[in-house]
Amino acid sequence: MLSRHTKKAFTLTELVVVVIAIGILAGLAIPKYTTIVERQIASEGVQILSTIRAAQHRFALRNGGNFDLDASGNLTNLDITIPASQNFDSYLACRTTYIAQVRNIRLNYWLYMATDGTIDCCDGAGFDCARLGIATDVGACMACN
Repeated sequence: MLSRHTKKAFTLTELVVVVIAIGILAGLAIPKYTTIVERQIASEGVQILSTIRAAQHRFALRNGGNFDLDASGNLTNLDITIPASQNFDSYLACRTTYIAQVRNIRLNYWLYMATDGTIDCCDGAGFDCARLGIATDVGACMACN
């Protein structure tokens, strides 16, 4: 009596096909995930800018419509305290057409909020603001300084 032994295993070809398929899926998913994370980080900067803008409007209401802050652009005259951020630093209130700016620490780009509430982005070294879905304004770069 012959006993039949059938091996139940994957062939090398099947394993290679699966590994290649996983590699292709990862190659498509990782860049999309990175963009989503970058946009989430940028939304924190937009929230900070919105907070500064609202505080500047309250400051102007208390001071006869005057947005004129201290010459250094510090936020000391405003009634806000911005908590420490792992992503942004260098919060400045501006006295030009842009009312506030924040700098992303990790990706090295600047976000600016204009007096009408629109957000502009200034590309940093090796970073493209278009990835964030925010308009790039070369004239905005360092507008507050």
